[in-house]
Order: sequence, then C-alpha cells, then structure tokens
Amino acid sequence: MSVDPLAGEFPWNSAYAYAENDVIRSIDLDGLEKLIVTKEASQYMNSFFKIVNSNNVLKQQLRDPINNPDLKEKVHIYFAFTEEFGSKNSKGSNGVTYKNSIVSYKINSIVEHETGDYAVRIKYSRQDIIRDKRMFLDSNLPLDKIKDKLGEGVEVYVVLLNRKKSGSARDNTLIHEIFLHLKKFEKSNMFDDHIEGFGKEYYDKLGVSPLYSPEKTPENSDLGKIQKLFQNEKNKE
Repeated sequence: MSVDPLAGEFPWNSAYAYAENDVIRSIDLDGLEKLIVTKEASQYMNSFFKIVNSNNVLKQQLRDPINNPDLKEKVHIYFAFTEEFGSKNSKGSNGVTYKNSIVSYKINSIVEHETGDYAVRIKYSRQDIIRDKRMFLDSNLPLDKIKDKLGEGVEVYVVLLNRKKSGSARDNTLIHEIFLHLKKFEKSNMFDDHIEGFGKEYYDKLGVSPLYSPEKTPENSDLGKIQKLFQNEKNKE
C-alpha cells in the first residue's frame, strides 16, 4: 500500500484513505482526486478510468482536465446512469452533460415551484419540472445535497449516461461528454463543442446543425481518434 501522493496537500485526510473514505459515491483516480458517482455507476466508472489511466494521451485528454486538485473545493462532478434526461432532452438520449448554470436552474426551478406562490410557479413549465424531478429520482442524484453545495458556492456538473447502453456505445458516449463538453466546464457551448469535435467540414457536407451529434463519429475527427484509442487500450485487457 502506498501513501497518497497528495497527502501533504490535504492533511485533513488520511494518507492511506481511499476516495476520502467516501467509497459509496466517489472513485479514486490514482489518489489524486475524487469524482462523485452513484452506486449504480461506480463499477463502470472505475473500469473506465482504469483504462484511461493506462495511456498517457487518454489521461491528458479525459482525466487531467477534470482532475485538477485546485478545483477540489470549488467543483463537484456527478456521474450517473438514467433513462430520464430531464427537460429539453430526449428520453432516448445516449448521454448528456449539464453544466453548472443548467444544474442550478433546474434545481432552483424545482424548489421555487414547490415552495413559491402562484406568481413564482407560473414562471416555469410544469412539464419541465416533472421531467427534471424524474431525472433526479431515476438517476439517484442527491438533489438536496447538490442544492446545498450550490448554495455554498460550489459549481456542480452532472454527466448522465443511458443505463440501457453498454459496451463501446456507452464508452463512446462518456468520452464524447468528457472530451467535448465536461472538460470545458461553464465555457461549454454545444454548437462550438461539436464543431471542434467532429469538424466543420462534417456539418457543411451534411447540411445539418452542429447542435446535433452524428450517429457515428467520423474516425478522422479529434473525438473519433480518442474513442478509437480508448477501444484499442480496452482490447488489450
């Protein structure tokens, strides 16, 4: 057993602690940081990052940008499985990343709708509230805890994966969400993210909006290369 390499940076934790003794909802990335995962998703997420950690390029592109110890008390990232993706997203989505401003809006709208008077409640779509409540319930995301963290000034990001997907389809979706969206945090913009990931030429050729993701990622795109590298590393196991 080795000492946590950042033990000196965080003296309030045991140097031999795994994920700060928060095993149910955290995964350990070489003892450097923790990400918050639901119990249902923990086995898959550990396996995913084990493969990421086996390759320097994958670490640089998928782990390091979201694993900065300087963000420890400023940013919380949740990963979960679900079949309910909330308002403004298709129930059949493969995955989605909600940045802090969207997470905050969804939670505030739920809270205000439940506790406010009629003038407050009519600001929000009742159908959107219902879908977002279902999302939190189905994914087992701790709504109250996230609300408290937002109130403390912590930025909260949520990555949801379709629990019905598996294998390379699930892998590629998670890589998509981290590589194109999550690692940009609040600066993420779906339009620009997709152009960067898939290439402007792809969208110009098909004449479709960059708001949409292609069913099959072009292999020569930046995203396609990372997805292929991940699958190559996975096949070595």
